Amino acid sequence: MVMILTGLAACGRAPTVAEAPTDEREAQPSPAVTGTPAIRSRWVSCAVNAPIGDDGRPPNALTLPRLGTEFAVAYAVHCQREPKRRADGGEDLVLTEGRATDVTALLAALRLPNDTTPVEACTLEMPWEPNLLLFGAQGQWIRPGLPVDTCGKPLAAVQEAVRALRLTTVT
Repeated sequence: MVMILTGLAACGRAPTVAEAPTDEREAQPSPAVTGTPAIRSRWVSCAVNAPIGDDGRPPNALTLPRLGTEFAVAYAVHCQREPKRRADGGEDLVLTEGRATDVTALLAALRLPNDTTPVEACTLEMPWEPNLLLFGAQGQWIRPGLPVDTCGKPLAAVQEAVRALRLTTVT
């Protein structure tokens, strides 16, 4: 047993926390997505146009083209699952469509550049992504890409702006 332990010790040492290998993907900023978001003209509902997957997550907005200045935004729609109490006292998880017309702070956050500040490590939790759509005055809509931090997660400013929206539930 002593010989085995001595042999293993001679093979090398374990890396320290400072030397621990990192996931190359996480240490790199997300690539900038070029182009403009696809403008769509027919909106039906969150369930049809912005479905949330079986895993409870919306379509990935981190890989979509970012919002520019050419699309005039009149209001935003945030589709999300929320608990709704039934008459019998139980709860159902329902998809709601919330609309907000005061979108100034949201648009400013969506137009921020990606954060490329170097970091030593990234956390592994699943990032929160809003199921966010932007509408023009004539009803046309886009799903904008989101600015991200060095670890590829939506910027905190975007999360704060979405959470600060005054949403009116439509459906």
